[in-house]
Amino acid sequence: MRVAFRKFAIALLAAALSGCATYDDPYYVHSVWGPASATNAAWDVFYLTDRNIDRNMPGGFGYEPGQGISCGVLHASVPPARMPGDAGKFATESGRDSLACGAAGAEIANAIVKQAHAKNCRSVLIYVHGFDTGFETAVLRAAQIAGDTQWPCVTAAFSWSSSGKRDTYEEDNARVDAAIPAFANFLDALTNAGLRTNIVAHSIGAKLVLKSLGTNGSGGLLADQVVFAAPDIGVAAEHGEFAEMNRAAAPHYRRLTIYASDEDVALAISRRLNHGVPRLGRDPKALRGTGADVIDASDAPGEFWGHNYFDFSYELLSDMSLALAGVPVQARLQPRMGAAPTLLPGDDGFSYRLNVSSSRAPDIFTRVLRWLVSAIAG
Repeated sequence: MRVAFRKFAIALLAAALSGCATYDDPYYVHSVWGPASATNAAWDVFYLTDRNIDRNMPGGFGYEPGQGISCGVLHASVPPARMPGDAGKFATESGRDSLACGAAGAEIANAIVKQAHAKNCRSVLIYVHGFDTGFETAVLRAAQIAGDTQWPCVTAAFSWSSSGKRDTYEEDNARVDAAIPAFANFLDALTNAGLRTNIVAHSIGAKLVLKSLGTNGSGGLLADQVVFAAPDIGVAAEHGEFAEMNRAAAPHYRRLTIYASDEDVALAISRRLNHGVPRLGRDPKALRGTGADVIDASDAPGEFWGHNYFDFSYELLSDMSLALAGVPVQARLQPRMGAAPTLLPGDDGFSYRLNVSSSRAPDIFTRVLRWLVSAIAG
């Protein structure tokens, strides 16, 4: 019975993370903003990946671990949000250049520095994806996040070799661990090159980031702002996965922001797959006193499964933009330059919650279905 449920839960988790082919599908990338000009935005995204080279796959990389690390820059074209009555438009790759990685990522770091100098800045935003995500989707998502947060400097993506299958949650966990040395070396190389590094990580990608930060033994900062969206990390007191990893990582980042939702169906299923241990992105109340800024994103618009809300909510991306700029949470409770505050005082154990109009929050039907599926997951 337990094995049968485990197979069912893994399949349900994959469906939660991949979804169907709709406009609010995590595989289909687009901006959340709809400017009057309605033109596509062009972004260059540096990438570093441990995937196998496969010219038949989107972006030129497959779902298996490669023989080494590959680096380059992908040229992305990201459309604006769909206006009422418009057909769906999704981000595409407009070109790609391979670059040398160098020993421990030194050459790709130097290439990033060169572009930063051209932009008259010295920082980089890195996106790290979660479970069941392909290379091209990850890099295009990095471009969308950079555009929607109005990131002013260089953008990069670290794409670890997620298997992209519906029954390989445990395998993806192992591949996250295998990717840690490469990502840790990349962070070291960027720091040694004099860059300020900011990181946005989704789901199980947050575990990769936290473990990589914790492997640094020099005691120095490796990251400025670190943002976790729906992080899939255990937080139970008796299984303090997050607490243990964060003790090692905390000396190496300046600030941690966590977006969480108690309506995240995927993380309800993940809890069952992880022997009942609560997940950081769904049950963050145990984080009081850790110093992290924990924000309730349960009202954020998103897909039905409530796991990819950071992709589709301009409310969340507006607040993330301020977090990446180092604006304190208390300041985000106040109006800025005529705009409404991005945060409101929280409840149910959260210190803060996203300021989302009731007309854009999930409707009662969606919320009841999310509760039902989560209850079945147990």
